[in-house]
Amino acid sequence: MKIAYLIDYLYSVNGGTERQLLRLIEGMVSRGHEVTLYVLRDTAFTQELDDFPCSIVCLNVDSLASLRSWKKLFEFRRDIEKKKYEVLHGFFNDVALLVPPLFLGSKMAVFTSRRDMGIWYTTYKLMYLRLFSSSSVKLICNCKAVANKAERLEYKNSKKINVILNGIDSPPSFFEQRSEFLEELTKTECIKLVVVANVRPVKRIEDLVDALQLITQKGVLAKCFVIGHISDIEYAKKLNERIERHRLTGLVKFVGPISEPRIYLSQFDVGLITSESEGLSNTLMEYLTAGLPAIASNVGGNPELVNHGDNGFLYEKGNVRELANMLEEICKNELLRERMSGNSISISEKFSITRMLDEHEGVYASNSQ
Repeated sequence: MKIAYLIDYLYSVNGGTERQLLRLIEGMVSRGHEVTLYVLRDTAFTQELDDFPCSIVCLNVDSLASLRSWKKLFEFRRDIEKKKYEVLHGFFNDVALLVPPLFLGSKMAVFTSRRDMGIWYTTYKLMYLRLFSSSSVKLICNCKAVANKAERLEYKNSKKINVILNGIDSPPSFFEQRSEFLEELTKTECIKLVVVANVRPVKRIEDLVDALQLITQKGVLAKCFVIGHISDIEYAKKLNERIERHRLTGLVKFVGPISEPRIYLSQFDVGLITSESEGLSNTLMEYLTAGLPAIASNVGGNPELVNHGDNGFLYEKGNVRELANMLEEICKNELLRERMSGNSISISEKFSITRMLDEHEGVYASNSQ
């Protein structure tokens, strides 16, 4: 097949969607398909990229409100149809908006992805998407929760929605570790908790801090490491004040960003996600693949990954008391952690890159003429 991927831009391939797209392109190229990546806007990253698995073409589309941009977009459609591309698959928000009108009446198999719980939706964007809900463009969602939301809010027919879970690749066999961080983990003798998340309000890290205070008062000792970029300085400041107020200094550590946190996950006992909202969390999938029991807020795609009581626990978001009870139980019970760890590894088999590629390939083939 000839496959065209279209995305707003690429600043790196470290983000969840960007990494999935890279793995998808690598896989399709390795399977003999002819692939091109088109970007609406160039970045320093794409300008300097010289080892990407396929060619990258910039369309130089800055604004969807510009007639000049739409002229370029229609030239793009004519070009890929002339070159007999069979599949177009789009990612990110601007692409999700432009693809339905741009490819009206096209004989190509056309898809756009939905990968979160609609945090980008606005009233006007939903009205716009609903205008094209009956178009031939199909959706590829990364979990049932995202698919259900798209069906309900965009008025999209469920027959035009495909669910394909993300694929998680193995961490690199060799990666230079931060020796001082690894040494700290090795020397930490209490239960080690990990949160891999950028520090911002939607992650609700304050709930974890409050839960830690409750279990510490009961004599349960655990230390939490938060790995991620501080995206909201004011929020981080309030978290540190909360930590001091709860007398948890030394039991909550903000590690900062690490380019490959997966290589450290085996050093921890429990992985946590306390978010207000999630689609299908790559972080949660990586916890399970590393054999960690997981405690997660019962939102978005989290219940599709965590079987309550089997490979972890689910709690109602914001319910600090419930979170604390689960933390206390899992910290006190080594046999429970061992059983959940084994179940996490078992369920993680469905996150393979091969499975993700097979399902995309099947959807593409069954919809192309």
